[in-house]
Amino acid sequence: MKKLIAFLFVVVGIINLLPVIGVTSAAQLEEMYRVTLTSSDLVLLMRHRAVLLSIVGGLMFAAAWRPELRTAAIIANFTSMFTFVALSVTEANVNPALVRITAVDVFGLVALIGAAGLHWSGRSN
Repeated sequence: MKKLIAFLFVVVGIINLLPVIGVTSAAQLEEMYRVTLTSSDLVLLMRHRAVLLSIVGGLMFAAAWRPELRTAAIIANFTSMFTFVALSVTEANVNPALVRITAVDVFGLVALIGAAGLHWSGRSN
């Protein structure tokens, strides 16, 4: 069971690390999210978002092998993914790239909830 829990944490960690490529340039961000970043302020915010997601992803990787970090990782990641999904479904005009990201986050939430359930049920021993 330990390996399954670690695997689920790694899968969710990878989902969070994927946007880190956006740190390199506005063009990468625009391609990834299919948005037009009309100001350097928006580029800055989106690049910062990429860094924050990579921190959550890194925490997920660390928690895969350090069970004492799992509760913090679960809470941080659940908060991040759930709020994006909730905000996304309340918006009227979400582009197809963001719909895809929402679907990936839903998948990530399912994996995270599975990992959390296994971890908190004591099956991580």
